[in-house]
Amino acid sequence: MMKILYAPLTLVWAILMVSCSSDDDLIERITPAQWSREVTDSDVKIQLSTGSKTTKASITSDENGLFNAKGMSVFCLATDYINPSTITIDWNKGSDGFKYSVWVNNVQINAKIDKNNEKTNLTWDDDNARWYPSGSWHKYAFYGYYPRVADENISYSSTKITATIPLDGTQDVIYGEASSTDPKAYSREYFEQKLHKYEIPAMSFKHKFMRLKFQIAAGSYGNNGTVDALNSGVKKIEVLNVPSEVNLVIADRENSSNNGAISFTPDMNNSYELKTDDAADGITSLFTHKDNDETTPLAYWVPSTWSKFIGQGILVPVPTADNHYYVRVTLVNKKGEEFVSAPTLIENTRDFVAGRSYRIRLTIRGTNSIQSTVCLILI
Repeated sequence: MMKILYAPLTLVWAILMVSCSSDDDLIERITPAQWSREVTDSDVKIQLSTGSKTTKASITSDENGLFNAKGMSVFCLATDYINPSTITIDWNKGSDGFKYSVWVNNVQINAKIDKNNEKTNLTWDDDNARWYPSGSWHKYAFYGYYPRVADENISYSSTKITATIPLDGTQDVIYGEASSTDPKAYSREYFEQKLHKYEIPAMSFKHKFMRLKFQIAAGSYGNNGTVDALNSGVKKIEVLNVPSEVNLVIADRENSSNNGAISFTPDMNNSYELKTDDAADGITSLFTHKDNDETTPLAYWVPSTWSKFIGQGILVPVPTADNHYYVRVTLVNKKGEEFVSAPTLIENTRDFVAGRSYRIRLTIRGTNSIQSTVCLILI
């Protein structure tokens, strides 16, 4: 199971353009009538690297932020015209201009730490090199995201591309882009200019989700104080009213400020269950018998003081002003009887921010009352 280490993401994606041509070479021109030819690559190669030793990511990373990962994805999209062309920029699949408008189409890339442990390289999953089109009709920009989804989960229109990403509370969604205001960037013609020959466009990824982390402790109930709570075990922690999927705008040619936007529909019937670092089926790796008595059920028994963080946390989209998440806890007593708490509101007491973690402190008062109190703290 992939371990999630959630930290501020400063992933820099450097796209190195290497040209074998001299500065004085004339750029080969391809007429629109020739665009149907199979061979349209130039000699300007696309190579990928983070180029940074301080990269941090929500997937497993070392102390320097370097990481290995599979399942990122990249698009290279035409965004404007450089030279006059009868081929219209059209991102819609099946259109006449699609092949050159969507030059790199949802191609999987992987991250791997280099042999000197100095940077994280990004490589094509299929090991095939990619090149710029030789005609230099269009300027291009790059758009990347994680986790990659299959092509059937990508929606295309003439000016907008969107990815639909299924969720279960264990995935972060990250997004980044590299673009330029230069009228010829990025293209073969741009990188064959002496001024830009060694230029490296950079892409910085950003978290699109926030993380909820959980602590529990005993609370008093009636005249029994914390007795009821201390005889209660946690079997399951869930977050409710969460989406089963989100829509991520890869690129919007009509409104670039919409790039990377997340939209979703909350569903009170949908839930994410808290997982541990090494268990795929809930928090079972933390379960013990009460006071080592094997006649009691396995559970995470409520401690008398605040527990350490439990599990990996749950990753959720930043809620809208009208949307709220809820916590539901399944408890068990020493007899093995299970009790499910009513959903407890996680109040939006602050402006939630993507890329931040928030502590959920659950005060458990016992199976008799099935009450829990949520305290939200930014960490």
